[in-house]
Amino acid sequence: IFTASGQCGGNLEGEALLLLAAVAISLCLGIYLFGVLENASLPIRWTVEERDYADKPGRLLHVWPLRPARGRLLVFTDAPGSAPAAQTQPAIRSYLRPLALAGYDVYSIGTDSGYDGKAVALAALREMLDKQDDAVLPVALIGCGTGAKNALLVAGDVAAKGIDLVAAVDAPASWPFEGLSPDEVIDRRHSRLMLLATSARQDDMYTLADLRSRHGLETICVELPQ
Repeated sequence: IFTASGQCGGNLEGEALLLLAAVAISLCLGIYLFGVLENASLPIRWTVEERDYADKPGRLLHVWPLRPARGRLLVFTDAPGSAPAAQTQPAIRSYLRPLALAGYDVYSIGTDSGYDGKAVALAALREMLDKQDDAVLPVALIGCGTGAKNALLVAGDVAAKGIDLVAAVDAPASWPFEGLSPDEVIDRRHSRLMLLATSARQDDMYTLADLRSRHGLETICVELPQ
């Protein structure tokens, strides 16, 4: 009797484990299918392309609306192209998807704070501007953090034609290495410039705006909450 009872208990335990595994698999499949259906229902699409810029590995994210776009954005972020691919989805969810939902055709690439980051940013911008013509939407250049520094640097290195707006969020005014400091080139950008800064970077923002005002260039300054 003891042996039979033990076997019965073992069978019940095995069946319970199988049932729990089946439930877990069903839940995972349900969550996956929900995500697939939710993404399919969004009025946007996206792609991720591994590619090289200035002989450096990069990851170009493209998010666009299904309806006609109201503008084209090139966004520089802090994460370099060599960052793990797992960082791609948070980037799409946090800022690229909202911009696309607002009707913009959005391209984004990560850049670091050094000379390589500037070279990658410049190559990406030139590539986009080379594809522009009168029938294509103008480009707005946006940068955040290190990406903001690079946006200001490269915007001064290309012709203004085709760039409708440059917007930099929390950009530093200076950098300790020659050729990487926004205050060296801030007077070269004659198209519209918007500087946005949280409290930690507002002194930098007004320093850059003052440098531009000395050359008769207007700057839109926006103070952001911390």
